[in-house]
Amino acid sequence: MVLMLLRGKANIPEIMAMGTCPTGHFIILELVGRNLSDLRRQLPQRKLNPGSLYRSMLQIELGDGSLPWSKMREESAIKASKQETSAEKLCEKQPKMLKMAEYVLSMKYETMPDYDKLTKLLENCNPPDVKSTDPYDWQITPCQLDHYVQRERPTADMEKPDAEQKKDNSRGSLVLTDPDKPKA
Repeated sequence: MVLMLLRGKANIPEIMAMGTCPTGHFIILELVGRNLSDLRRQLPQRKLNPGSLYRSMLQIELGDGSLPWSKMREESAIKASKQETSAEKLCEKQPKMLKMAEYVLSMKYETMPDYDKLTKLLENCNPPDVKSTDPYDWQITPCQLDHYVQRERPTADMEKPDAEQKKDNSRGSLVLTDPDKPKA
């Protein structure tokens, strides 16, 4: 895995956990920035601009598992596919999202979105028996944890570190472990 090879390099998030569930694979990365909702609330209008909103909405791949151009390698083919793929095609596995996708795609760049409308359209996509407090798939489905990171904390019987070591270890160090290997 590329991220494991890049561990410790600048601008590369730490892998906190990864594994498999019956519904697919998962990876949990270190938080590298602030929560988007917190950032949005700090904006003057407390709303994302159309470009940010549009890019966020393109995350349909999370629900479908792939996008029409995901296996293409040639840049010109990818560009053409993105320009030619209709909202209907993007939402064929999530038909309830079609109205929202059509609304977003109909806007001009400089148009301020009707966020109340978008919120309502998104709420209409939610199955009636699902609440915002319900656990996520990976929280209720037994998952195979392949690797996880645990924080190692100095124990009382260890030597007292010098001031520089103490400063570096104050939060503990992150260690990628294999849950199948016995602890030493």
